[in-house]
Amino acid sequence: MIKHIVLWTFKDDSSESAKQDNINTIERKIWELKNKIPGILKLETGKNVTLSAEAYDLALYCEFENLTDLEIYQKHPAHLALVELLKNVRDKRAFIDYEV
Repeated sequence: MIKHIVLWTFKDDSSESAKQDNINTIERKIWELKNKIPGILKLETGKNVTLSAEAYDLALYCEFENLTDLEIYQKHPAHLALVELLKNVRDKRAFIDYEV
């Protein structure tokens, strides 16, 4: 099994409400991937609830049966469209893919 975890911070270019709108939009679009891309066994998102300046704003956790399914996910047009959207609103990104 492959576990895929991604963390993002979002740009503070405008108001806090605009930043929260971007986070909400991305989270909704992430959940839409579950029905569009085969091979996602589990999908979970979470918004940061702490006030630490070092915390990330949004997390994604996915499980896949194998690396092939992860690669299908990463190359799927719906995922690539989300990546393009994220480029406009995210600041930092961190991720890890690991096998259990």
